Amino acid sequence: MHSDAETWERLWAVLEQDDFDQTVYGYRVDQAGQVTTPYLFCWHCHFGLLESIRDKFGPGDYRLLIRKGRVMVFSGYISIGPVPGRAW
Repeated sequence: MHSDAETWERLWAVLEQDDFDQTVYGYRVDQAGQVTTPYLFCWHCHFGLLESIRDKFGPGDYRLLIRKGRVMVFSGYISIGPVPGRAW
């Protein structure tokens, strides 16, 4: 799975706000492209979110839902690659 440029642009626009009133629900996406439930994490949205996901859960494919209260701010699939030279 590869994220398209539009998805990354929308995600970066949300992350740049660094808004702790936004909540991120993260789901792992398996090899078959299916979202595994329940959610893997529920965190406050912050600029270093992608690094936090990679550090805690490793590289891979994720589905992110970002909400501010009842409003959906972002919904999309992303792929997070490994850090070069780091073994997982």
